[in-house]
Amino acid sequence: MDRINSTVFSTEFMELRVSAVRRGTARISLNSPQRLDVAFRPFFTDCMDDHEEVWVLCMDSELKPLCVSRISSGGLYQSLVPFRYIIRAAVLSNARAVAIAHNHPSGRLQPSREDREFARRLEQAAELFDIRLLDSLILSSEGHYSFRDQGLLN
Repeated sequence: MDRINSTVFSTEFMELRVSAVRRGTARISLNSPQRLDVAFRPFFTDCMDDHEEVWVLCMDSELKPLCVSRISSGGLYQSLVPFRYIIRAAVLSNARAVAIAHNHPSGRLQPSREDREFARRLEQAAELFDIRLLDSLILSSEGHYSFRDQGLLN
């Protein structure tokens, strides 16, 4: 029997580690924009009026939180968000639904054209993975804006 040189067949593997930290979000159903606001808001305390951030909250089939992850941290007026980061968080946590939130440091709650287009395209991308985009929220110190409440999501 020939001896096989193991270095010929050696392969490098990437190790992926996922961790979740529960920070003040009870395991209640996040079935309304008000509950989502309460769940997301603690993650925006350091940036609300300073710079824009985007967070995703992944949920199970009963809309109970599985994990929350900061997807992007940007400048004063925008934050670049690849869809793949949101979908990756959802798939890795075995989520059936996601909600996203971002803040407007200006305090203005109205979505921009880019905000509306992003939510529409994210909803389509999530559907490909059988994941529901429950809502997209804009947060400010003045309150929140819900895309679902405004009829901007299916």
